[in-house]
Amino acid sequence: MKTMDLPDTLNIATVTELYPRLNAALEVGEAITLRAEVVGRVDAAGVQLLLAFVREAQARQVEVTITPEGSPVHEAIRDLGLGESMASAISS
Repeated sequence: MKTMDLPDTLNIATVTELYPRLNAALEVGEAITLRAEVVGRVDAAGVQLLLAFVREAQARQVEVTITPEGSPVHEAIRDLGLGESMASAISS
């Protein structure tokens, strides 16, 4: 299992830096845990990147988990109405 720490801010300014790291993690082909402990700010671009990542992981049959439950990332996903689309990644 691969573990990646998400940055403290997950927004349009950080997604271009995070995108290649997420793609590289997918290439390994093993389960991925995204740790969101330090994430304090999330915008729609950050959630959009995570949604695209989770969908690509599902297509490749790679399990993704975003921890911890109740993090700002989880809240943003739910606030944007994407809880069902990303249920496999945000369920504990």
